[in-house]
Amino acid sequence: MKKAIIVGALPLEDVSFLNKAREEGFFLVACDGGQESFIKAKIEPDLLVGDFDTFDRSRVQNPKELIELNTHKDDTDTLVALKYLLAQNYDEFHLFGCLGGKVEHTIANFQLIYFLTSQHKKAYLYSQNNQTIVHMIFNSCIRLKAKNGGKFSLFSYNSKARGVTITGAMYELHDATLSNDTPLGISNELIGKEVNISVKDGTLLLVLEKDSIAYEP
Repeated sequence: MKKAIIVGALPLEDVSFLNKAREEGFFLVACDGGQESFIKAKIEPDLLVGDFDTFDRSRVQNPKELIELNTHKDDTDTLVALKYLLAQNYDEFHLFGCLGGKVEHTIANFQLIYFLTSQHKKAYLYSQNNQTIVHMIFNSCIRLKAKNGGKFSLFSYNSKARGVTITGAMYELHDATLSNDTPLGISNELIGKEVNISVKDGTLLLVLEKDSIAYEP
C-alpha cells in the first residue's frame, strides 16, 4: 500500500513524525505554508505544492519536486496534491495542518476526505496537536481498541446513513438510520471493550482519539 502525508499551513505542535514517516517510506508533501513544518523538522518534502500565498516563494529551498500554482485557480493546493498522488496510485492519505484554523478550510478538507473515501481510499485528518483524527467509512466497518475512558463521535455525511451498528460502546446502535440533520452519534464513550462500528449504506464521518483504530478492511 502506497502511503502519503500531506501537510497544510496550520502550525503543528510536534513535527517529529515527519522524520519517522520518511524512514517508513511515506511520500511527504508540503502544501504552501505547510513548508514551515518541514523547515521546523529540518527536512525537505518530496513534493511542494502551492501558489505561495501563505509561504514566501523566495524561501523555497530544495524540494524533490515543485508544483507552482496560479493564485487564481479552482482547486485548492491540497486538492492539487491529492490528484497528483491519486495519479501515482497512492492508497492512504494522512493530512496534517488541515484541521482547525479557518472554518471554511476545515469544511473544504472534510470534502476532500469524502472525495478520497468515495474512491475507496483511506484518508485521515489530524488536529494540530495530532491527538484527534477525523476519518470516514463508506459502506464499511471499523474496529476501535478496547480502552477505558475516552470518547468518539460519528455523523452521517450523507442525508441518510442506513444500517448503522455500534457495539461495545456506552451507547449502542443496531441497524439504525442516521441523518445529517441530527447529531445522534456525538460523544459516545469507550468502556474497556472493543468497539465495532459499521454502516451498510452511506458514509459516516468519525472523530476519534489518535491510535484508537484497531482494524479497517
